[in-house]
Amino acid sequence: GFNYTSNLELGQYTGVWNVIQTGLVPSGSYQVSTTISTLGNNIEAPLVLAKIGAILASDNAVSVNYFNGIKQNGNHLLNWKLTCNSTPAVTIVVQRSTDAVNYNSVFSEYATALRCQQPFSYTDYQPTSGVNYYRIKMIDANGKISYSNIIFLKNDWKGIELLPVNPNPIIRGCLNVNMHTANAIPVQFFIADMQGRILQEQIVKLAPGFNTIPVYLKSAAAGTYMLYAKTVEGNTRTLRFVVQ
Repeated sequence: GFNYTSNLELGQYTGVWNVIQTGLVPSGSYQVSTTISTLGNNIEAPLVLAKIGAILASDNAVSVNYFNGIKQNGNHLLNWKLTCNSTPAVTIVVQRSTDAVNYNSVFSEYATALRCQQPFSYTDYQPTSGVNYYRIKMIDANGKISYSNIIFLKNDWKGIELLPVNPNPIIRGCLNVNMHTANAIPVQFFIADMQGRILQEQIVKLAPGFNTIPVYLKSAAAGTYMLYAKTVEGNTRTLRFVVQ
């Protein structure tokens, strides 16, 4: 999820990784200008520039680099990449749901840490009619279970669809807007307060399939907000989310 066109975060290691600065604006490739005033004398404090999710996932035995999916000849092609941080092996289970609540396993694979260095893929040749939600269940060598983000693809469908905001509530001022589209299309999405006043808007061009757009909330106070998108075909449904 790392790119140089969006803001970055600064992580500091003090036994665990902590996010100590957010919203850092890149001043060029591999460059960010910032000042760190929290370092103590004679204290070793490794630092890293990355996205929030990558920094906070570094303490997990297994972390997800990416997980996405596309429609391909009526099938659903899923692609993902994992990192085995501190486990010699992981059992990977692809799960599918029609309501984003109840999941069934459709594929599993045992992978060593060496295998984790390569990408994974799975093709669902029999997706259900309507919306198909997917997630990856990961079981490390000690039996600890963790899950990826949720993506979704939809059969026999036109237009765009919004996936509920996750996590909700939002704590660190950044959310991922997850959308699915059947075709490449420009979309304008909005964030509004409960009085309907537009606080932020952004135009993006979606690729066919599942899309994740990171959004940094600009000085959003704690409270409840609304998210919706607009295309030439009209508005999508409105989603609510909470900022803490």
